[in-house]
Amino acid sequence: MTKDSTDVDDAVPDEGAAQESRPRRPWWFYAVPALLAVLLVAGVAVGAVMFTRERSDQSAVEDRQDAMDVAQQFTLRLDALNYKDLDEYQERVGELLTTKMKSDFTKNYDQFGKVLQAIQITSKGEIRASGVQDIDDDSATVLVIHDVAVTSKGCVQPPYKRMQVSLQKVKGKWLVSDFTEDVPGCQA
Repeated sequence: MTKDSTDVDDAVPDEGAAQESRPRRPWWFYAVPALLAVLLVAGVAVGAVMFTRERSDQSAVEDRQDAMDVAQQFTLRLDALNYKDLDEYQERVGELLTTKMKSDFTKNYDQFGKVLQAIQITSKGEIRASGVQDIDDDSATVLVIHDVAVTSKGCVQPPYKRMQVSLQKVKGKWLVSDFTEDVPGCQA
């Protein structure tokens, strides 16, 4: 061999020698970042699920409160009666009714109005308590206990009334679809 060829051979690094000279990294050097990435992804997923559940629970509570508010408002409007202004009374109450209930209310209103004018009734209600009996996505039943102060000719009013108000959600808004009172109103 010539001298030149030896120099060339010495100048080319040996691949096996280069790998041996570089220190080998321990297994945890690769495992720890992978584990941290997995934990990060799991944490984000758990956070998203918890946020969704929280929003869902909050929405259910708000929906429940909205249904109860409408039932209370309906009861107060129904109790706020003045025989001198029955058209305004019909309009106020009608705003909270489903289409079918409003139709039934309007159909019977003339006869109802004549009775109210005959006894010259005025009244005002006050909510004592209320609570949601049951609720789902588009219907609810709310129980309302209310006092009614009545002034009239020949009408005896019980000290308090209990009302069951059935609601339906129509286009995102709670409306009264039916109601029943377990204590009758004015008794002549």
